[in-house]
Amino acid sequence: MPPSPKAITDIGSAEWKKRITSGAGDFGIEVNADQLAQLIRFAQILVDWNKKINLTAITDPEEIAIKHFIDSMAVLPFLPKAENLLDIGSGGGFPGLVLSVFRPDLKIISIDAVRKKISFQQHIIRTLGLKRARALHIRAESLSSGNNSFAPDNYDIIVSRALGSLEQFLGLSLPLLGPGGTIIAYKGTTKESERNEIEPCMSGEQSLSIDTHAYCLPKYGDHRTLVFMKPA
Repeated sequence: MPPSPKAITDIGSAEWKKRITSGAGDFGIEVNADQLAQLIRFAQILVDWNKKINLTAITDPEEIAIKHFIDSMAVLPFLPKAENLLDIGSGGGFPGLVLSVFRPDLKIISIDAVRKKISFQQHIIRTLGLKRARALHIRAESLSSGNNSFAPDNYDIIVSRALGSLEQFLGLSLPLLGPGGTIIAYKGTTKESERNEIEPCMSGEQSLSIDTHAYCLPKYGDHRTLVFMKPA
């Protein structure tokens, strides 16, 4: 029987870097030296801040690499060319700020209702030099009022890893979605009953196309699904 893989205990170690590059490679993503350095710093600051304020229950270096960073990257091969992206309920900046590392062309607005999490994200944005990213302490319902000068009136792409049901996420996203835009939910598993709950969110003759992409996280084998929702 082959020996069990050695546990990765240090952020930025050769093994940690290999876990990032290998996991990204499974999605067809190449991670350059600058991006890897940004992710290392991101993870280090996350662990440091988490000692004082509760940002995440995931603090193990290898779990951070896989369950925060690699999971956030899963959508990258499917992101269209676009001007802006909104991350609703972004918590510690996942996936929005990870996407900003790899798609600096996108204007990314990351929002959360918890002020301390937005303070953390703002520190990450400054430290990593994410020039087109903004973190705002605001709810999606307030953002749709159009009263925030930092945020566009509508978005080409809206994502979330944190919200519960597809129905809730869709209801918050539709008022903020621009023409031809796409709503993308990160989910564990997607039940048919949950997909059926989307129907009450639609009105009149408006239709909604739904596509899914399943993937599996390395080592832990967590089954994940990206749900793409696009109004016709």
